[in-house]
Formats: sequence, structure tokens, C-alpha cells
Amino acid sequence: GFKRLYLHCGGAEASEIEAAVAACREAGCAPTLLVGFQAEPTPIEENQLRRIPVLKHRFPDCRVGFMDHTDGAHFLKGRLVLVALGLGADCVEKHLTLDRALELNDYIAALSPGDFREFCAEVRAAERALGEGNLELTAAERKYAADYRKRVVVAADLSAGTRLEARHLALKRTAGMESRADLFDRVETVVGRVLRRAIGRNQAVAS
Repeated sequence: GFKRLYLHCGGAEASEIEAAVAACREAGCAPTLLVGFQAEPTPIEENQLRRIPVLKHRFPDCRVGFMDHTDGAHFLKGRLVLVALGLGADCVEKHLTLDRALELNDYIAALSPGDFREFCAEVRAAERALGEGNLELTAAERKYAADYRKRVVVAADLSAGTRLEARHLALKRTAGMESRADLFDRVETVVGRVLRRAIGRNQAVAS
């Protein structure tokens, strides 16, 4: 059987897609479902990009792609593909023509070689921006969180023995102290504590 099969879903009823996917499964192949159709060119509002996550949810064993037939002269030429990637498209199709002025077959939705080169670069850059699809922080995010997290500081010079109240405290970034585990980032956890030593304005409260 086929190792990879692409099913064009443009103009197909949901029941027809169900039947086609079922037939492919029986043949031992989970197809790639393609959203989009050629209307020479396809109007922007007819692309139905939100069908991408719908199909991915309905057919979890299938890949889903997008066929972009936007007018090659439209300011959004190639840009809908970036939206499709953000919605979960696993692959995309875009027409290429040697010269749009020649008006060869399907040229209306095609990109010239220069535009196609730029289009490919944009797609690859957008792919990198998608991330891993989980909530695990990256190293850059962890550094950002450490550098910009606000800590509890005192709003004025305070002497040893002062029982801290909310009016004594503020939340500010504490440059150079990001990695200290003994600092507080919630005012309510500090209220009521008694200072063991004097502390100057804008100094962080430590445990």
C-alpha cells in the first residue's frame, strides 16, 4: 500500500471524509487530510482554516495540511500558511510558477521564484516559533523569570525589631539577586515577621 496518502477535503461533506478515511484505514494507511480548494484564486474568507484543528481532533491518527490557493498577487500571499501552521497544520501546499506574467496553468494562485524563496524562509522561521507544544519552561524563559520576577523589599529604612506591616513593603525587581532562594515574592508571606537587623530602603526581605 501507499506509505503516505493525501486526501483533498475541499468541497467534501463530513460523511465523505469519514468514509474516505475509513477506507484508507482498512488499507492500512492513515491519510493526510488537506484543507483548501482552488477557486482561481480562492477568496480569503473561503479558506476555513479553523477546520484544521477540527479535523485533527476528529481524526487523531491523521496528519492535516493546508492547500493555499490565495491570489499570488494578494498582500496575504503565503501568509495564510503561517496562520495554518499556528492552527496545527502538519504540511502545506503552495503553487510555484516560473513567471506570473506568462499566465501558465494555475499561475493565479502561484508565487514567482523570488516570492517562493521568501515564502519558504518565512515558513521555516514560523516553524521554529511554534515551540514544543507543552508548558515546560525553556532555559530562556527560566532566565527571564529569574531576571524579572519582583521580590518583596522594604519601602523605607527600618530598624531591627520592626514588625513588618503591608505599609512597610513593596514589590520590586532585585537585580543581581535573582538566584537567591531565600527571597520572598508575596507580600502576605512577609507581613508579621520581625526584622532581626536593620534594613535599608529597597533592600529585599530575606528569610
